[in-house]
Amino acid sequence: MTLRIDALGLKCPLPVLRTQKILADLDPGQEVEVEASDPMSRLDIPHFCREAGHSLIAQAETTDSKGRAVYIFKIRRGGL
Repeated sequence: MTLRIDALGLKCPLPVLRTQKILADLDPGQEVEVEASDPMSRLDIPHFCREAGHSLIAQAETTDSKGRAVYIFKIRRGGL
């Protein structure tokens, strides 16, 4: 089961900080799916994954019911 992180409405750097906090409590190999609305998350979350040793499995963009952009990231926690 993939844990979902709701970062909608949060501005930089809060989507990354929320993701970082939740990943720290997971075991290596566990996965999360992050939904964010901040356009900077398209750069910030992949950069965070590279720097922290997590795997960015998938990245997508969609729109919500009001036509606003939503960025979705699937991340596998790194570490031994």
